[in-house]
Amino acid sequence: MNTENNKAALLGRISRLAGEADWTAEELKEALREENVDPDQFVKNVRKRLSPLLTNRERAGEADNRNSEEARGFPGILAAAKQKGLSSAQLAATTGLSVVLVTMLDRGLISLGRLPKVIIERLAQALDATTRQVTDYLLIGPRLAPDASYKAEDTPELPEPQDFFEAVRNDPALPPEYRQQLLSLEGNAE
Repeated sequence: MNTENNKAALLGRISRLAGEADWTAEELKEALREENVDPDQFVKNVRKRLSPLLTNRERAGEADNRNSEEARGFPGILAAAKQKGLSSAQLAATTGLSVVLVTMLDRGLISLGRLPKVIIERLAQALDATTRQVTDYLLIGPRLAPDASYKAEDTPELPEPQDFFEAVRNDPALPPEYRQQLLSLEGNAE
């Protein structure tokens, strides 16, 4: 099969999955892997192509972005926690994460590529949301902190999302028992 046929087949499969009400990020990653496409690289390429559009949208105002997320019924991880009366510390304790990890997830600074499904499920349960809502929110990618102001003329550059397990290893605020439990999920993440 030539490259164009491979791309067409892959796009067809992604379109079919996207059309189903219950497709998951795991199914998309599996489809990409079956076509020998690295899911993390695929997401980076999509983000790179969409970056100019997203940057223009951010300059036009974060309110636009928040409104589209609220229209889907999910305002974001920390916003949903606040609506439920949970602090970021309470959400972190409920999900077995740290405040740092919860904040990184909320801002799209952790790659969805190896994020264990159980973490998405814990967040969804704690926030009375569906796993699809949480996954869709995480797929948006890196975003600036809400209500932050910057003195520079240009919008600050956002870092590439970090691997979940790398973030766990590097989080100084994560209690050792949480770190051990989260790292035990690493073999099941792919």
